[in-house]
Amino acid sequence: MNQPMKNVLFAVAVAFVLSPSTAHAVIEAKLPLTSIYGISKGVVVGTVEKVNPETGDMDVVAKETLTGEGFNGACRIAVQVPEIRPHLAAGQSAVIMLSKRDPKQAILHIGDTWALATYDATKRIPFFIATGVKPDFPHTFPGSTDTLIAILRDLKKDGKTSLLDKVDPAIFAGGIKEIGKLPVANPTAITTGDFDGDGKPDLAVATAAGVSVYSLEGGAIAPSKASSPKDFPPGAATPGGEPALATAVAAFGPAGERARIVARSKSITREPVDDKSKLPIDDFKRLTGDPAKVFFPTVGADGVKAAVMTDIDINGDGRRDVLIAADEGAIVLVNRGYGAFFVIAKVKELLAKDGKYPFPIEAGTKLAAADLDGDKKDELIVVAADGRVWVAK
Repeated sequence: MNQPMKNVLFAVAVAFVLSPSTAHAVIEAKLPLTSIYGISKGVVVGTVEKVNPETGDMDVVAKETLTGEGFNGACRIAVQVPEIRPHLAAGQSAVIMLSKRDPKQAILHIGDTWALATYDATKRIPFFIATGVKPDFPHTFPGSTDTLIAILRDLKKDGKTSLLDKVDPAIFAGGIKEIGKLPVANPTAITTGDFDGDGKPDLAVATAAGVSVYSLEGGAIAPSKASSPKDFPPGAATPGGEPALATAVAAFGPAGERARIVARSKSITREPVDDKSKLPIDDFKRLTGDPAKVFFPTVGADGVKAAVMTDIDINGDGRRDVLIAADEGAIVLVNRGYGAFFVIAKVKELLAKDGKYPFPIEAGTKLAAADLDGDKKDELIVVAADGRVWVAK
């Protein structure tokens, strides 16, 4: 990339941070992290040594220059952004991205938050003033500073990262249709897998009477002689806090570890699967860069009364995504990797006719997913309490 083009790209990065918040698609990172990394004069990783909670000043020691020109030793960051200060602490990591176009500008990631800063290299030690935070910028990457560093180190290796930068929102183009009715009712849990070894997905349904398995070949329901899967049905979910309306467990963590996505009346969070996990509880904004209210605008003061959820591979990339449906709306959280998600909103319109789902949103309705047609993308499977089954393609 030639120098003028690099300068233009960094200018776009800074302008993006400074520009007023505008509506934009949440299914694409307007400024991919690879672009910021590629056009930075230098990217420095450091450790916070000391924080003055009254002034917001913090001392950072540079530990590693990931690309370009960096600096060694200590630097000072004056944080003039009130919302960042409570999240700063000694021992945290910090990322400093120096502008190639303007030597007086930098982009920081401190306290798990993006910030724009001015840079003064004429002082005894490098001096930065963090001056602003923009809510749009987390769409580049909404996660923690430590996870951002992991991505940047992947970029350092070969200039590539597995962080997803965009996703096609065209899902369930084939609509949803009822495919039959099970001979059992009131399922407590359902799951899919190849339980008879024929290479095709089956549906396991748990009820109070036991577990039964059905073939879904050809988009029809038929009894199967396959044995029920091990460790099914799963044990009762016990996420902390307010009772959960729905949960899904898969490799949702920043390092690909198993974690639980939990829907409650007024929140969607990622939580550890058990007490042994060191994962923190992350809110919807940490996962996606957006407040949950954006996607359920009709939710009243009491919040969502019921929700159903499943993990699903919506785009065929091998990562588990999440579909969450409530009467107020439905969304898909598309797994970008590194614990981050894009949001496909207005999914209810794809599953509902005249504003109403063909299935009830209630505790007795169970969701699962499987690739029924061999295109690597999962179809959504819905089983109602009365045994009726729908498939959305």
